[in-house]
Amino acid sequence: MRKLIAAAAFLALAAPALVADEKADAAKKLDGTYEVMSAKAGGKDDPKKDRVKAFEIKDGFITIREGKDERAEEAKFTIDPSQKPAHIDIFPGGKGEPVQGIYEA
Repeated sequence: MRKLIAAAAFLALAAPALVADEKADAAKKLDGTYEVMSAKAGGKDDPKKDRVKAFEIKDGFITIREGKDERAEEAKFTIDPSQKPAHIDIFPGGKGEPVQGIYEA
């Protein structure tokens, strides 16, 4: 009985670490430079997408390059690949309410 309790306690403590590792691995797979193909806001095409030249994902940050002067804005993000479709929360300025979205890896 003690072995069973010990095993259950170990799994309860290890499970959050396994989920965190899964999310970190999924985030690392997203590293790269991307072009915005389409964007929607409120179910409608978002014309702001034309201002974004490209964005780069690296080390848990998204760098968005906008306009002719290539102004760059950096934001932290979190992902949840266990959701279907997979969710992403982007935190512009590193704080405040997230911009919620979905992504496809």
